[in-house]
Amino acid sequence: MTPGDRRDRLRLPMSKNPGRLAALALVTVLAAPVRAEEPSGITVDWKVDGIVTGAAMTLWIGSELAKDQLTPATCRWCTPPQLDTWARDQLLWSNPKAAQTATDVLVVGVPVGLAIYDTLEVGGVRKAAPDLLVMTESIAIAGLLGQATKFVAVRERPYALHGTLPSEGADDRLSFYSGHTTVAFAAAASAGMLAQLRGDEHWPWVYGVGFTAAAATGWLRVAGDKHWLTDVAVGAATGTAVGLTVPWLHRNRSAPPTVSLSVAPRYLALSGSF
Repeated sequence: MTPGDRRDRLRLPMSKNPGRLAALALVTVLAAPVRAEEPSGITVDWKVDGIVTGAAMTLWIGSELAKDQLTPATCRWCTPPQLDTWARDQLLWSNPKAAQTATDVLVVGVPVGLAIYDTLEVGGVRKAAPDLLVMTESIAIAGLLGQATKFVAVRERPYALHGTLPSEGADDRLSFYSGHTTVAFAAAASAGMLAQLRGDEHWPWVYGVGFTAAAATGWLRVAGDKHWLTDVAVGAATGTAVGLTVPWLHRNRSAPPTVSLSVAPRYLALSGSF
């Protein structure tokens, strides 16, 4: 199947944080320069995309290593709104450490699992290399945006406010917004969009499974007393937006765009090549 024949369908009806360091290590590995044997549903510029991904990763990792120097000594956003307080009371586990461990597993497992699926579906690492680069680029950009926001918001974490867990130094004041949630949703959104762009008939399942696992990651961040509900909500929105946008900007434009609408008994089908 040539790129122009592919059809996209839309049916309508770190230091001390093992999870963060694991996520950073993961996207660094995925960003390793590998040349693809043939194009997928996207087109990449290895030099430009490599520079963008590398720069985002470098700034992200560098700011994490320097967070003790970059974080103000006192919080700027110290009092949570009533919604956050209510959500914490409803979702907090009696053993928040267990929830934290689960999120550390998920923040690595979600991108790795989606990358493995992509590789197997496409036919090997070399053929999947463009997808893996764009997925990594999405995660790196989303992660850097979240990291930069943390140093501006300087929001106190729930465990620091309530004293439920030992202090983690500067990280006590870097709650807004959730990096784990951002990474998970960026991975899910980018993997789903990449599957859709290359004409994978299973793309709805990629979105469904990916977003479900990402949502579990966000929920467990609140259950583990590491984040407020609004931290998770903004992380999910940002990760999804970046994860959808970056692959879309890389879509293969070699064929002229076409759109058609067909009606089936139980749904409307909007099809097109872009």
